[in-house]
Amino acid sequence: MPSYGGGPVTNRLLDLGLLPLRVARRLSAQTAMRVLQRRQHPLVLMHGFMGFSRVGPFEYFVGVKEALELEGFRVHTPTVDPLNTFEYRAYEWVYGRPPDTDDIADAERTFSPRDTLYRFLDHRFHPHLAQIYLDTRRPIHLVAHSQAAIDARFIASPDGLGSWRLFDSPQFDDDLRDLTVADCIASVTTIGGPHNGVLIADDTDLVNHFVESVLLPGIDRFISLFSHDASALYRAAREFGRAYMLEEFNQSYADHDDVAYHSIAGVTNEYQVTMFLRPFYELTRYNDRFEQDDNDGFVPVMSAKWPVQRVEDLPPTTTPTMHGFALDRPHPPATSGRWNFLGLVYADHVNQIGFPLSYPRNHIFHHVHCYTGLARFLNGEMADGVRLQPNGIWHHGSETTQETVKNP
Repeated sequence: MPSYGGGPVTNRLLDLGLLPLRVARRLSAQTAMRVLQRRQHPLVLMHGFMGFSRVGPFEYFVGVKEALELEGFRVHTPTVDPLNTFEYRAYEWVYGRPPDTDDIADAERTFSPRDTLYRFLDHRFHPHLAQIYLDTRRPIHLVAHSQAAIDARFIASPDGLGSWRLFDSPQFDDDLRDLTVADCIASVTTIGGPHNGVLIADDTDLVNHFVESVLLPGIDRFISLFSHDASALYRAAREFGRAYMLEEFNQSYADHDDVAYHSIAGVTNEYQVTMFLRPFYELTRYNDRFEQDDNDGFVPVMSAKWPVQRVEDLPPTTTPTMHGFALDRPHPPATSGRWNFLGLVYADHVNQIGFPLSYPRNHIFHHVHCYTGLARFLNGEMADGVRLQPNGIWHHGSETTQETVKNP
């Protein structure tokens, strides 16, 4: 066995390809042993609309990948077209390339892996879902923020990409050929996902104004530098709408029976919402044309919670806490299929990923703790009764963190 300068357990991890060298050298012997014993499923962090993996010094999920790797988790942060539809993005998440046709149903279904030399030479290469599964032979945990929640549901759905056979070709081993996309997915966890849609996206005039006056003059061209193809801004923006999500997407793409699903919702208030989300927050919270529901600056709480419920069937908001939002709003009365609502966090839509330039700063929500706790939960390491608290820390339900929330 070659030596990489670490202990025997660390060397074994590197031989198995479970961790990169730069991470393995920093692990304690105890953590390295736990990693070797776990051989846990890989995690994929999926960015949302206008998202990216890394641009210069900026990460989308700030500091999360490094923190998870130091705890022994195998983490990937691939990127897809940031300004396109969920079908287009879902295909890219799985195959690592854009679809070769406008109609996803007619797109090529067999995965074409990149050769080892290409992956070695291209420092920008990030393996996508099919390649990750091929490398590890272990189903993947998808952790999806914002629009990626819809991408992930489409990927796992038997009515979306879930029933497609990735490796149905003689170039792959016999035990791979019958595997579907859903067979490669262990779980889907959504954070701030617009499952119930957002009424503001149904307002054609507002959408047109946002696209034409905000995105098209510069952001579209800038972000398209990191994309494979031209974006589909208008259609992508309208897919966030309540009409589309309730009447089309949720009716068309069922959950997969063999995939575990989880959701996390975020909430903010007028004092804490990040300044560039404030116009959306005020519209969706106070304008009688829209939801007038607690939200995270963009997605209403009762849209980010899943299973989906109609607004008129939702329980009224209970007494707010000192921060001006209802932490004790009841959970949905039941979860359908395998969905499990994990908790409500005090974080607006960008604080959920630790965006560093947000103002005012959120000193209450600890996003890295939220994601590391989530990884342990998905790996089956959480004791019974441990729950995600509003500040992002995972504690037993009886050990409320309300004082921590009040006094960060």
